[in-house]
Amino acid sequence: MKQTLPYGTWPSPISAERVASASRRFGQVQVDQGCVYWVESRPEEGGRSVLVTCDDDGVVSDVVPKDFSVRSRVHEYGGVAYVVQNGVVFCSNGDDGRVYRMTQDAEPLPITPDNSARYADFSIASDGQTIFCVREQHNSDTEPTNDMVCLKDDQVVVVVEGHDFYAAPRISSDGRKLAWLSWDHPNMPWDGTELWVADWCDGKIENATCVAGGVDEAVFQPTWGQDGHLYYVSDVSGWWNLYSWDGCKHTHLWQKEAEFGLPLWSLGMTTYVETQAGHWVCSYIENGNAELGTLDVPAQKTSSIDVPFSDYSAMAAEGNTVAFIGGGWDKALAVVRFDRLRSQYQVIRENDPDIDKDGLSCPEAIQYWTSRGFAVLDVNYRGSTGFGRVYRRALDGQWGVYDVQDCVAGAQYLANTERADDARLLIRGGSAGGLTTLGALAFYDVFKAGASYYGVSDLASLAQITHKFESQYLNRLIGGEDLEVTFKERSPLYAADQISAPVIFFQGKEDPVVPPIQTQSMADALSKNHIPVACVMFEGEMHGFRRAENIISSLNMEYAFYATIFELDCQDDLSEINIDHWPRK
Repeated sequence: MKQTLPYGTWPSPISAERVASASRRFGQVQVDQGCVYWVESRPEEGGRSVLVTCDDDGVVSDVVPKDFSVRSRVHEYGGVAYVVQNGVVFCSNGDDGRVYRMTQDAEPLPITPDNSARYADFSIASDGQTIFCVREQHNSDTEPTNDMVCLKDDQVVVVVEGHDFYAAPRISSDGRKLAWLSWDHPNMPWDGTELWVADWCDGKIENATCVAGGVDEAVFQPTWGQDGHLYYVSDVSGWWNLYSWDGCKHTHLWQKEAEFGLPLWSLGMTTYVETQAGHWVCSYIENGNAELGTLDVPAQKTSSIDVPFSDYSAMAAEGNTVAFIGGGWDKALAVVRFDRLRSQYQVIRENDPDIDKDGLSCPEAIQYWTSRGFAVLDVNYRGSTGFGRVYRRALDGQWGVYDVQDCVAGAQYLANTERADDARLLIRGGSAGGLTTLGALAFYDVFKAGASYYGVSDLASLAQITHKFESQYLNRLIGGEDLEVTFKERSPLYAADQISAPVIFFQGKEDPVVPPIQTQSMADALSKNHIPVACVMFEGEMHGFRRAENIISSLNMEYAFYATIFELDCQDDLSEINIDHWPRK
């Protein structure tokens, strides 16, 4: 029998435990000898990243031993941490950062020294032994150094150095050409990168030439085609579109007001793959929606692919077999094998496939909040990707202003159209979204409570102690003639006395991106002002929670926090939570 209950108190089939069990993250897809490989993070195994494979018969098995985690921490966010060819796997171990060679039924064999270097974004030559990758070395007294190296015969040889960052070393199929990306401070890879090509001769590069990109042109995913041409994505037109370079001229292959590129937060991201010579399968974002299509270069034809997913990532191909990570509002995140010729797909690994669709609401993918009666607005605020370069750069100089304004405007719109209760508006966010959350609470009287997950609160402090990859990112995002003054004006920590709404904080104690002091200082400032506040620190967690028990705890405690603040008569058993200065005196 149907019941009518207040919003926020609905009984839900989606528990925090179920969310954690469905929080396996899939990525880094590759195809080799008909087998699909991918990396999945497993919260139930302490967040370990496991290399998994599925053969032609559909048999799924783990590739690495139980004490091995396939993970890289280059740029702290990592990226593709392995490469496979002819059944031989080379991968980075998350525990020591070394690269290991793995063959069936043999112990992993290290091929790089034990010197705390980090490796990511692998590609392998046709000989199956020469590996190119990005290396990051950490020194105690100086900024980490990044270069591009070649691994062969247990030797690590520097291929190119001198720029602040490198990505996407890619060797041509004949082994004669090498392409890569580089960029320098203060740019991020979505601001401006250079695409380089060089001859690869006797273990070194010659005639290195920058063929595309620059400080105001962002290039993404260089890939050698079977025709010997270099394919790449560039935003020179204002949109991340697909191009080719034949050694003399550049050709704009698919002119579209759509984004075929992605922000390179992690290395090795892919949005297009070649199935036959000149035939490509591409994912792109158009009008905010993810699409899948084909490009026939010789015939200059494009077409769409009809598959029931609304999100695509980590694409790989071998022949006409395409593999990718797919998802949708009514489909759990899955590893998908797609036959391009037959236009047929097969899900070979899926997160929690048995959720009752009646408990879901479009378009959220995991409905922990909406299934309890919360309306959720996921704001694609100015500065986000998917809408061209102008929109992507709109946040420059305005971080902490435009993002906050857009979230406030979105919430007010929902309230004005009676889709949300303006007396119970909440805001939550993580990392940069944490700054937006705290800024909205400090500078506007719209939200009645908030949750910050490893959020930024002090911009000046962050600029001094954050990691290399983002160490000058704030200069562009904040702007202004006097950065120190602007840092302080935009930092919620210095406006803590303007926050009157209760806040709950969640933070990993080992976070190298947003250090724990950011969260602790903000929580202490609110507590000093007698604002209801809860602060939860998790041992062993970094930037983003990977362990099942912590994913469960944070969701349960966040729900209990809202239920307490708004005095909800919940149907669920709530977690115990200690909220300082509640009830108000």
